Amino acid sequence: MAGSPHINPFWYPSTRTNSTITCDVSRFLAMSVSRVRPIRTEQDYTRALARIEAFMDRERSPAEDGEFDVLATLVESYENWHFPVDDPDPIEAIEFRIGQQ
Repeated sequence: MAGSPHINPFWYPSTRTNSTITCDVSRFLAMSVSRVRPIRTEQDYTRALARIEAFMDRERSPAEDGEFDVLATLVESYENWHFPVDDPDPIEAIEFRIGQQ
């Protein structure tokens, strides 16, 4: 949501004078049945990537923004665990850079 401050749609100040925070349970329950699931298998990973792609080219609701953020974090964690990238050897990195010029 470009230009707008992030407002959590699930929590809002209560009308009570002691500033108690209450929860809109119906919105919270709607979010809890979203499509976010742990990524344990290659199939889970593929599904998460497809869901992220679906969010990329359109406006998202605040709940969908949350789902997008959680999915992106889960995918990043899965990739770091299953596809680690080692730091390059310093000499090889210098040689590679010289070769690019």
